[in-house]
Amino acid sequence: MDTERTEVDAPVETCLLTVAFDLDHLSRVRHEVGRRLAEAGLPEQEAEDFLLAVNEAMANALRHGPGSGHLRLWRDGSVVCEVADTGLGFPDGPPQRPLRPPGPRQQGGRGLWLAQQYSDELRIDSSPEGTNVRLSKALPPAPGPTPR
Repeated sequence: MDTERTEVDAPVETCLLTVAFDLDHLSRVRHEVGRRLAEAGLPEQEAEDFLLAVNEAMANALRHGPGSGHLRLWRDGSVVCEVADTGLGFPDGPPQRPLRPPGPRQQGGRGLWLAQQYSDELRIDSSPEGTNVRLSKALPPAPGPTPR
């Protein structure tokens, strides 16, 4: 008997949002991301924390990139957000992780550190063509069947 093997437990990626943003649309995009996080099943406090992490990544794209970026949000067992820009990237390469909190007199460095604190995973890919920041947050397990 010839059967095709399938991976039953493999997560299926579900696109939640794909959008370009700039300073004029940052607030609208942030609100839309918050709504999609709630719809995806992220508990309220975790959604607020993860939204803060996403906001920091978007703000960095605006501040250090070309003034615009692209956000993609999807679900695949976790909620994953990728923020990309076409700026010059980190001149010395992406910062080493885990990121350390910046000193009290240090200028900058708080955004990515906060993003790291409020996500389960933070990945930064950077080159002279741009930077991609990927954040993820685990979703709670789906509720099981209701006992009778």
